[in-house]
Formats: sequence, structure tokens, C-alpha cells
Amino acid sequence: ARVAHIHTKFSGWIEKTFVNTTGQRVEKAQSMLEIYSPQLVSAQEEYLDAYTSLRNLGSGGSAVVRANQERILASARRRLEYFDITTAKIKRLETSGEVTKTIMLKSPFEGIVTSKHALDGMEVKSGMNLYTIADLSDIWVYADIYEYEVPWVAVGQKAVMTLSYDPGRTYLGEVQYIYPYLEEKTRTIKVRLVFDNPHRDLKPGMYANVEIATAPVKNVIAVPLEAVLFSGARNLVIVSLGEGRFAPRDVTIGIEGGNGYYQIIDGLSEGEVVVTSGQFLIDSESRLQESIAKMLQIKSGGGDPAMDMPARDKPDHSVPDQEDSGSTDEHQHEMQGGAMNVEPISFGTVTDGQLTYYTCPMESHSFVRMSGPGSCPECGMTTVKKSEGYDPGKDYYTCPMPEHAHVVTEAPGECPVCKMDLVPIKSL
Repeated sequence: ARVAHIHTKFSGWIEKTFVNTTGQRVEKAQSMLEIYSPQLVSAQEEYLDAYTSLRNLGSGGSAVVRANQERILASARRRLEYFDITTAKIKRLETSGEVTKTIMLKSPFEGIVTSKHALDGMEVKSGMNLYTIADLSDIWVYADIYEYEVPWVAVGQKAVMTLSYDPGRTYLGEVQYIYPYLEEKTRTIKVRLVFDNPHRDLKPGMYANVEIATAPVKNVIAVPLEAVLFSGARNLVIVSLGEGRFAPRDVTIGIEGGNGYYQIIDGLSEGEVVVTSGQFLIDSESRLQESIAKMLQIKSGGGDPAMDMPARDKPDHSVPDQEDSGSTDEHQHEMQGGAMNVEPISFGTVTDGQLTYYTCPMESHSFVRMSGPGSCPECGMTTVKKSEGYDPGKDYYTCPMPEHAHVVTEAPGECPVCKMDLVPIKSL
């Protein structure tokens, strides 16, 4: 905003230039050039003639003649003023009675000459730009901010600027304007900041780093960036329910902080525990199981394929070995239309009336029962240890397929893996 263009409102010829180089520093009211203009000389002569006639009229003459002469003088004076002739120069013209051949053009304020077109002897047309002067005592800095940072920035906020080639030195400024459009190529928005530059150390075209002091948003619920799953239509987080159980939760995302957190507007309560690592595996596994269930349901021709899978909310059902040593005995499994001998799998041990076994931490794989630590046969996740009171009279069911012998439930139904009917485990 502090830029001036030096030009004339009349035609003429430059007699002499006093500012001859680009980058030259000029002071306010400093002489820039001297110019001769026939239009200006003619305007001065007209004014001087009108002024002299009115003065010679004195107190005599009719009032009509005097009024007419005063109108001529006022008209000639306005013409000089339109040519930017100051009151002091007009007064000098009245006092001396001599027309000035040239006029001096002066700088409107202190600054640096950023462009120069004036040359000695050059003809000048009215409106021609002769000099451009910029006052660099304060400068603008354009900063590019990313889209997600826009909610944090406001006009009037303080800013600190540093230069990579002047380490250790800081400049203080503030946000002056936020542009209302986005740069499509860089996906950024320009912010204009203003900084004082009293020693002219900051030069136009320099690059700088800017930190804007934004106000923090307080008393909000926030989660780490890596905790949020974006599926397009939904934003999800995996909430830990305790005891190795998890559940997806729809959330509404707010602004993103610079410290690696998302604001949660809706969907979570303070104190809930969310998964920040491995949630992609949990989400993909649950979707895979749901898809398999739907395909098998369509193939068998039963029910609505959009129905949810049967709930598996009780993972603590298993059959222990009869001996604490975990020895393996042969179990007989009955199938529809016949019987089948299946090599039994030891999936738990009993000590002091407590049944101990290992199962998958995935709630959808709570049917997995194994006697020792290892990996879940369904998803490969590390199994977790479980304990419950042992009841020798409790009935258990398993899949008749030997490769699915790790499937153990308390109630009859279908094998969650292959959809075959579960069969009771015979007591020995």
C-alpha cells in the first residue's frame, strides 16, 4: 500500500533528473526531476494576466466588471492547481510577476526507487510513469497455509518470522488479511502478514519461515491421528471394551491440531480407550467375516443376506482336558447322517477348579479355544489367556471338521468358519 508512481498531468520535456538510478533512496519532498511544459507556461501567463488586471482595476470600475475579472482569475488559479502547482508557488508568481519556465517534481514520501523511466531531455506525455517509489519501512509477507490449518488462523493474530540465512534473529508481526480463495495447485490459502522493517533488512522477494500464534481450543475430546479410520462415508475409531474385546464407533471429526490429534465432536466420551495400532487389521478382519457369512447365507438360500451375523458376545466357553497334564484323549463327534471319529484337540487345563485356556482378542473370534499361547488360526493375532470356573457337567459343542477343532461353544448352532452344524462333545 505504500507505493507511489511519479508522473505528470501535462506534456513537456525533462530538463534535468536528480534521481538517476534504480534502488536509490529518496527522502520525502526530495527533488526528483525538473520539467519544461508549454502548457504550464501558458497557464501561468493566463493567471498572471488575470491577477494583474484585477489589481490594476483597484477600487474603480463597475461591480459587474470586477466580478467578471474575479471569475477569470479563479478559473486560471484552478487550472494551475489541477497541474499540481502549490499555493506557495502561486503566491511566488503573484509576488515576482515572472513566469517560471520549469517545475520541479518531488517525492511524496521516503522510500526506495524500484523503477525509473525518466531521462534527461526526454519528451513526456501526460500520465506517463516516470518513477516508482516504495516505502519499505514496513513490508508484507505472504504465507501459504494448508486447508486443515485455516480454522486456526484469524486476522490480528501475532506472528514470529525467521530467516534461514539469518539464524537466531526473529521478527514480530501480525496477520493482516486472509485471502478468500484457495490455490488449486498447492491446496493452500494465502495469508498476508505485516512486519516492521525499520532498518530495511528485509528485502522484497526473500523467503522466510512464519509461525502464527493461534489460540488453543480448550476442553475438547481428542484422539491421535492414527486412531481414526476413514472409510469414505464413515469415520471410525476402534474402542477397547476391556478383556480383549473391541467395538467400532462412528465419530464426528473436528479440527486437526498441530500436535498429532483430531478433535472429536461426537461419538466418544472422556476416558474411553481407543486403539491406535493394528486397528486396520481389526477392521478388515471383521469385514471379511461379515462378507463370508453373507456369501454362505446366499449360497444356502436362507434368510436375508443383509442380516447381521449371530452374536458372539460370550468368549469364555470351553472344554478342559480331564488331566492337569493336558494329555490328549480321543473324542467322538456325531454328525448328521452318521458318526465320525475326530482327533481331539486339547484346548484348556484345569487347576484348583479353574479352567484356563487361550483365545483370540477379536470379539468375532471368541469361539477359538486353545490350551497354550500362540496365534489365532483365523486371523493370526496373538492369543490371550482366559480363566473361568470349571463345571464338569457343562455341555460344549465343536465343529465336526478336524481342521476346525479349535471351534468350541457352549450352545449348539453353526460353525462360524464353515457353517456346518456343531456337534456335542461326548464325555469320556
